[in-house]
Amino acid sequence: MASPAKKVFKGGLRLNCMAYRKASLLIVAAAAIFATNGLYVRLLPLPVEAILAGRLFFGALAMFLFFAWRGKSLSLRGVNLRPLVFAAACNALAFYANFKAYELTTIAVATVLLYTSPVFAAVLEKFFFKDEEINRKNWAAVGLGLLGVLAIAWGEGLSQGLALNAGFLFGIASGLAYALTIIYTKRSIAANGYERTAFYYVLLAGLMLSPL
Repeated sequence: MASPAKKVFKGGLRLNCMAYRKASLLIVAAAAIFATNGLYVRLLPLPVEAILAGRLFFGALAMFLFFAWRGKSLSLRGVNLRPLVFAAACNALAFYANFKAYELTTIAVATVLLYTSPVFAAVLEKFFFKDEEINRKNWAAVGLGLLGVLAIAWGEGLSQGLALNAGFLFGIASGLAYALTIIYTKRSIAANGYERTAFYYVLLAGLMLSPL
C-alpha cells in the first residue's frame, strides 16, 4: 500500500504532466491560429492596415466577451502599465511587419520568418534582459529551430533572391518584434495577470495601428 507521501508525489506529478500537455496543446493552437494571418491578406481586398485593425479589434471584443462570461475582472486599477504598453507596442509592430511580409512575399516564407521569434527571444533574454538562464539543451534547440526555419525558407525561394527583398526584411522584423512581445508579455502577466494582459495588449495594439 502506497504511503500518503507517495500518493501526494504521484498526484503532483500527474497534475504537472496534465499542465504540460495543456500548455503544449495551447502552443500548437496558437501557432495554427497565427498561421491563418496570411489568408486574410490574400483573400480580403483591403489594405493591410485595415485588416490589422479589424483583426485586433475583433480579437479584443471576443476576449472581452469571454472574460466577462468567465467573470474575470479587466479593471485597470493597480495595473503596471510599463510592461503592458511595451508589449502592446511590440505586438503592433510585429503584426504590421508580419502582414507586410505576407503582402510582399509568399505566405510560407512570411510565416516561417515570424517563427524566428523564439530564437530572438532566447538571445535577447540571455544577453540583454537576463531574465532566464539558457542551458546547452536550450541552445541546441534554438540552433535546430533556426536551421529548420532556414531550410524551409530556402526551399520556398530564399535561395532565389528573396533574401534581398523587402518582404524578407519585414519577415525578420516581425520575428524580432514578436520576440520582444513575448518578453514584455511575460513581464506583464507576472505583474497584471494573463486576462488583463491578453485583452489590453491586443486592444492597445489595435489602437496604435488604427491611424495607419
